[in-house]
Amino acid sequence: MSILQKLLLLFSGIFYVLVIIGFFLPTSWVSLVFFILHSGSLLYFTYLSQKNQPASFSQGEELTQNIAFLRHELQILSEKNRELTASNQNLSLQLLQKKEEAASGNCDLQIKEAALLPPLPENAVEETIDVVAIVRETIKELQTFADSAGLIMQISAAVDPLYLKASSSRMRILFQNIIDNSIKYMKRSGTLVITLSIVGDDIFIVLKDNGKGLSSEETPHIFELNYQGSNRISGNGLGLAQAKAIVEAYGGTIYAKSSPELGMGIYIQIPLTKGGNYDE
Repeated sequence: MSILQKLLLLFSGIFYVLVIIGFFLPTSWVSLVFFILHSGSLLYFTYLSQKNQPASFSQGEELTQNIAFLRHELQILSEKNRELTASNQNLSLQLLQKKEEAASGNCDLQIKEAALLPPLPENAVEETIDVVAIVRETIKELQTFADSAGLIMQISAAVDPLYLKASSSRMRILFQNIIDNSIKYMKRSGTLVITLSIVGDDIFIVLKDNGKGLSSEETPHIFELNYQGSNRISGNGLGLAQAKAIVEAYGGTIYAKSSPELGMGIYIQIPLTKGGNYDE
C-alpha cells in the first residue's frame, strides 16, 4: 500500500468522525460536506487500489458496488439526521411545556397570596390608629384561650400611644394570627412578650415566646401558604401567611428566628406615619 493510499485512509477516517460530530451541530450542511470528503477519499483510494492491483471483477462492477455502498451510507446518515431533528424538536416542546407549567404555578400562587389580604370595608379609608391600643385589645380578646394554655402575655411599649396610618381591622387580624400561633405551638406554660418601639421612620414590633420553638431549617418556611411544620397542630396553615400579606401591604417586612427549646421570635418592621405627638 502506497503512502498516498495510507493518507487517504487516514483522511477518510478523520472525515467520518467529523461527520458524526456534525450531527450535533445546529447546521446540517456541515455533516454533508464532511460526508462528501469522506466518500471522495474512499473513492480515490479504491481507484488507486484498482490501478495498482489486479481486479477480481471488472471496473464497472467495482464502481457500481462503491456507488451502492455510498448510497447506503448516505441513507443511514439522513435517517440519523431526521431522528436527531425530531428528538431536538421533542425536547424543545417539553421545555416549553415545563416553562408554561411553572409560569402557571407562579401565577396561581400569586393569586392565592393576594387573596390572603383581608379586604377593607366598603368606602373605608386608611386611618391613624394606636398600635399599642390594638395590641392590648387583641390580648384581651385572646386572654381566656391563653389562660387555658398557661401562657402569660406581656406588652412593653417604648412609646404609648404609638400611631400608625393603617387599617385597624387588618392590624387586629395581624396580631390575632401571631398571638394565636404562639398559644397553639407553645406546648407548655410560658410567656409571650410583645415589644413595640420606633427607630427612625419605622415601627418595630417583636413578639417573642419561650415555647418549644422550631429548627433553623423549618423556621424560614413558617410564612408560606399552608405550611405546617413538624410541630404541627390542627389548623389551615393560613395565619402567618396572612400576617405576612398584611405587613407587606404596608411596605413592611416580617421574619422569624427560632431554635428548638428556645422559643419563637416574630420580628416586624413597618414604615411609620406619625399621627400625633410622642412622649419620649
